[in-house]
Amino acid sequence: MKNTQLRFYIEHERRLKRLCEFGARPKTMQALLTPHGGVHIATFREIFTQLTGRTPKPGMSPSPDFGSFFQKPNRRFDCSLILHSYNKLCYLGAHHVDALIEAYAFFRESTPPEKSMEFSFERALMLARAFDSGELRLTECECCSSNHVHERNEPVMCPVCNNGNFGGSRKRHKSRVSRHSSKRASLCCLAS
Repeated sequence: MKNTQLRFYIEHERRLKRLCEFGARPKTMQALLTPHGGVHIATFREIFTQLTGRTPKPGMSPSPDFGSFFQKPNRRFDCSLILHSYNKLCYLGAHHVDALIEAYAFFRESTPPEKSMEFSFERALMLARAFDSGELRLTECECCSSNHVHERNEPVMCPVCNNGNFGGSRKRHKSRVSRHSSKRASLCCLAS
């Protein structure tokens, strides 16, 4: 390693090790750790190879098409878990890179290995960027109080209440929400 590479590695050692552990592409590491350039992509390839003993994934990151990605309720749960953790860590004052790394680590620890390997770190990065830019939002369900992710212009429908495995149809979800809202309104009237 050259002196500049060594200095960069020492400054970002913990982050680089975690990103390599997650299988992040060198372009992703470069975009996260040196947003204004300064460190060549070959440096990240070399660091990845030295830390993992294998060559990094070639090619571009996956496309940020969230519409087709959110079609499966399980994917929406995964996205919600990552974004909720990321949002809380940023709120507590963590640097956005560290918050994303820890949110993805939490996701990998809390899901089966075969499922967590399907969801790449690049996809988590795209989720966090879309959330920060306002394209995605976290919404709390009035019925079950779960937080879930939605696109900005997408109608809000809770995947927990709406998923056939977890409680039925849209009509039933709407009736539960209206019942819950009417109970809340009646409690407010009693309190005043």
